[in-house]
Amino acid sequence: MGVGLSSVDVTTTREPVKNTGNPLRSFKERNVRIFFGGIAISNIGTWAQLTVLVLLVRELGGGGLELGIVTACRFAPLLFLGLHAGAIADRWGNRLAIRLEIAAVIAAPLSALGLAAGWLPGGAAYLWISFFLLGLTPVLMRTLMNFALELSEPADHPRYISTLKLCMAVPFVFSPLIGLLVDRAGFHIVFAVITCLIALGGVMTFRLAEPRGGNTGAV
Repeated sequence: MGVGLSSVDVTTTREPVKNTGNPLRSFKERNVRIFFGGIAISNIGTWAQLTVLVLLVRELGGGGLELGIVTACRFAPLLFLGLHAGAIADRWGNRLAIRLEIAAVIAAPLSALGLAAGWLPGGAAYLWISFFLLGLTPVLMRTLMNFALELSEPADHPRYISTLKLCMAVPFVFSPLIGLLVDRAGFHIVFAVITCLIALGGVMTFRLAEPRGGNTGAV
């Protein structure tokens, strides 16, 4: 007599491996410390520009129309330059793209400083240039996020992205202080400090190692 055995499909679920280690252990790596340290420093200057530039529009006699125009200019680089930044990152690495983008972002407070000090003619009519350059900030943020992903293993991606977003969010806490500094010290000093902060972050990229191609040495 034959015995029929019915096959039973048994589905097993594999529990994801949980990372129970120290969440700060990544900062033991030199490249990670330089990367996030540079972001924390430069982002204070990068995002402080937005507050100060809006105040500068009013200071130079601009009204609602001028403010609307310069705000629109701030989003133009994301539309027109984002693809070019991505092409540079794909061909030569995100580190070079970060350096070029920071160099362009630095030009925003420098141009605003020239307008505020009267070194450049035109006043509020030419502030769109500063806002346009400031508009490269979202492009820079995207490149920084891609670099953070290259620094880490896939299992660590959520932790690295969370740390990156924290570094990006911290500067907003200083917005009231930035406004106070403008009242007390004037636009010239504030834009000079902003330029120095962003420049320091840019200089720190020259100590970063490019994760691609097995390059572990800083340049």
